[in-house]
Amino acid sequence: MRKVIFIDWYETLCFDKIWGHLQVENPSLFQKIQALLFANKSLNLDWLRGGIRFCNVYHYLEENGIDRYTTQTEFMRSLSMQKIVDESFLPIIQILKEKGYKVYIATDFFDVFGSYMYPYMNLEHYFDGYISSAEEGCLKRDCNSDGTYPFFKRFLAENHLTEKDCILIDNSAKNTQIYQSLGMQVYNPQTPKETLEILKSLTV
Repeated sequence: MRKVIFIDWYETLCFDKIWGHLQVENPSLFQKIQALLFANKSLNLDWLRGGIRFCNVYHYLEENGIDRYTTQTEFMRSLSMQKIVDESFLPIIQILKEKGYKVYIATDFFDVFGSYMYPYMNLEHYFDGYISSAEEGCLKRDCNSDGTYPFFKRFLAENHLTEKDCILIDNSAKNTQIYQSLGMQVYNPQTPKETLEILKSLTV
């Protein structure tokens, strides 16, 4: 039996964007933040890999005309609006844990996931923990010069596991292809309905 289930966060468990509420409430500010941060591929990837932190981000936004009070206040407001896309995931995850699985979030996400989102959303009530790219220093798809993929390396070593002990549920086809080749059982849902059906199938 596989021992650990890893579930991706963004666009698998949750579809809410950071500062996403501004898209409706203040479109011009939303577009400015999008252009400065998320359309800036180099900065975006550096933040995802933990090369920069949230404090660096709000300083950068302030240098570009968005004061830090606005950045932080609107961030906390967006945090309060984050939610699991389908709350029916949660009782099924509990069933999986009762069956003996450890269930973790495994996410390519910024440092705000571990420092804000995970505790603020009380995700520790539902999951056994998380692995985040900003804390591991790499994305799931990042490959070392020796051909190894380091994202799960620390977790697997600390828990005396191999990829063959694990299941990955991730909306990224590239990620699931990589980890299937390494021995993980993988699922590549594209909608919340598909994710729900996958979770249900694992309880059988």
